[in-house]
Amino acid sequence: MPPMQSQPLYHRPKTPEYNIICPTSLLYKIHVMARKQQTYCSYFDYQAAPEGLTTQTAPYAGGMETYRRNELPGRDSGIMSVIIVVMLLVIFNMRHHKRFFVQIWHGLTNVRPRLNAFDDHTLNETRMVLALNLLACMSEAMMFISILPVIGISTQPSRALHAMLALMLMFSIYIVAQYTVYWIIGFVFASRTLRRQWISGFTSVQSFLGLTITLPALAAMFYPEHAAIFATAGAICYICWRIVFIVKGFRIFFHNYFSLVYFILYLCSVEIIPLLLLYRSSIIICNSLN
Repeated sequence: MPPMQSQPLYHRPKTPEYNIICPTSLLYKIHVMARKQQTYCSYFDYQAAPEGLTTQTAPYAGGMETYRRNELPGRDSGIMSVIIVVMLLVIFNMRHHKRFFVQIWHGLTNVRPRLNAFDDHTLNETRMVLALNLLACMSEAMMFISILPVIGISTQPSRALHAMLALMLMFSIYIVAQYTVYWIIGFVFASRTLRRQWISGFTSVQSFLGLTITLPALAAMFYPEHAAIFATAGAICYICWRIVFIVKGFRIFFHNYFSLVYFILYLCSVEIIPLLLLYRSSIIICNSLN
């Protein structure tokens, strides 16, 4: 007599419904992955997914749609390096700043025919003046690049550094040319002392200009949507300091009504026309670099 097979206390009959894989089970997920990879799995047969269950990738699993970030001049590493280097030059040469600011302020107002103690310059003050002139050139270049889209000139972000360096070089040459022209005019129409005071006034104006237009230039660079407002503020600062310098020149060179004719010629030929040519040359340079 064959031995009797023991039965478990709880025995579930094997019905066709029992062989259907549960959609939420691990085996069903493994089966779906195997079907996607076109591999053979002999452990279970393929069963169709119940109604309402999908084996495709859910829409949220793909993440958010990507978009191209706007490339701005303020995000360029090269431009940031130039800004940092110029700022460090100004900071490292800023020694005895109280005496320096007193001296350049005196250079704006002094028109005495004799020199005094404020007219002596040290080597450190000369380096500080050069650093502030470079700061003014950099700020003017940044401001001009920022307003190019406003005036209808499209620029490539990859060329922003080249345009900025080219503009800085051109503005530096313009400042050197101004020093030369002012020295020649002072040599012809004024004494040596008054010529020196006039050039000292131009140096003071450039120093204050570099300090005052730096913040509007940086704001226009990093907030291009408001570039027109910041550029207007920078232009107002430039015009105000030029008026201060012109007033000092008027106090030095005006002696009678006949000298007023020479002064008007000076304004047109030295202050207005070169500035218009500089603006036009800047546009040509930016267009050539695109």
